[in-house]
Amino acid sequence: SRHSRYLLNLHIVWIPKYRTSILAPYHDELCDILKGIAAEKGYEVLALEVMPDHVHLILALRHIGPDERQIAAPTPLSNVIQQMKRITSKQAGISLWQKGFYDHVIRNDEDLANVRQYIRNNPLKWIQDKD
Repeated sequence: SRHSRYLLNLHIVWIPKYRTSILAPYHDELCDILKGIAAEKGYEVLALEVMPDHVHLILALRHIGPDERQIAAPTPLSNVIQQMKRITSKQAGISLWQKGFYDHVIRNDEDLANVRQYIRNNPLKWIQDKD
């Protein structure tokens, strides 16, 4: 919300099993599920891109409310990602995901802008790499 301070932004990437290009048919459903789980667990989605063979996600941890009091601690990130993987696999009817994930702490506004731009450019890069 516009009255919370974000103390931590995270760039997270994870891939399907064997990095196969199987995510395109599930794109919209994955986006809806991932956004819903993030919100439910105390994170805000700042950027999300489901590519055919990986997912990019920037999550903001809301921690301090407008009255400067701590908002309840969110669910640990590893639990959130695990739940995202479990629910999306269940919806797809197959085990989609490789174990683990990559995460990067976004340290400042410049870093955030760079990561957002990278994620926005990812679909175009995917098309260019395939040609």
